[in-house]
Amino acid sequence: MQTIFITDQNTSHYKSLVQSWLRLDFITRNRPDKHFWYNVHRIGDSFDECNALVVVNEQEELVGYMTWIPLGAQVEIDILEVNEKYRRQGICKKMLAEFTDKYNETVVLTASVLPAAQAVFEKMNYSLVATSAQRKYYKVMKPIAREMSELPDGRVLAVCSSDFYQVRDNPELFRSQMKYFQLELNSNDTLKLPIVTSFAYDGYVAIYYNKELMVENKTRRLFNNRVDHCDSLLVVDRIELKPEAKKCFEGTDFFLPEKQVNDKELADLPPVKKRKRSNAFFSLPDSITIKGELIDFPSAKKKKLEVESESPATFKR
Repeated sequence: MQTIFITDQNTSHYKSLVQSWLRLDFITRNRPDKHFWYNVHRIGDSFDECNALVVVNEQEELVGYMTWIPLGAQVEIDILEVNEKYRRQGICKKMLAEFTDKYNETVVLTASVLPAAQAVFEKMNYSLVATSAQRKYYKVMKPIAREMSELPDGRVLAVCSSDFYQVRDNPELFRSQMKYFQLELNSNDTLKLPIVTSFAYDGYVAIYYNKELMVENKTRRLFNNRVDHCDSLLVVDRIELKPEAKKCFEGTDFFLPEKQVNDKELADLPPVKKRKRSNAFFSLPDSITIKGELIDFPSAKKKKLEVESESPATFKR
């Protein structure tokens, strides 16, 4: 079996392979209410953005596929499905292992896992996020900042999962719930050790410098860059503050001088390529021939609702 990562050169071929298999499987199962065929737009977008991989056998038949959403230091596994006849053969583990080998700068992998697949992730040492309303699992792939219960000197991020306003107005009541993380900054404001911790969406976040409170707020009002705080995890790999928050640090040496990039380093940077998301609905001809057999595709009702498959080795965000 071969694992193939999607690129600009092969996306058309393998997107068609996956979507053809999805539709055939959907029809073969008598159009169930829960099937990833209803997610065909989303799957197609991930292939167009090269955020996908497939596993095929020697005959180029689909064994499984996986799509993901990159969120900076975090990657959310969006959809992972294994062809029923290849289940319980380690295909899920193979896809996740090959993904982490290729994208070895990923700090944390997350996934909202269906009940039938939870045992698979637990065997691979994924942890359950205690604060999540969903069954969200995560696995830390790189060294991260150590959690502390007491406020240290230096640059520090303080977090508490209780409601921001309650913590701000009654800090002493929540002192025992507060978690502290040392911020070791690089010159471009990235962290030498990223922060990964369980966290609630409307929780409390503050930044201290030498035990002096500099700024406090909710994450979405404090950070300018993408920070994942969707009722489950807080993942911070860069301290990029909103302008009004950064004003609180004027006159301090909290932020390091920015490193100057010379012309040679600038020329070596890879080009930035923007991808367009397609809204086109994937369609197949009325029939195709597979192994000499004519397969009819009666028109299926197009549903906008995205639903989950009941397959034991699948999950979605």
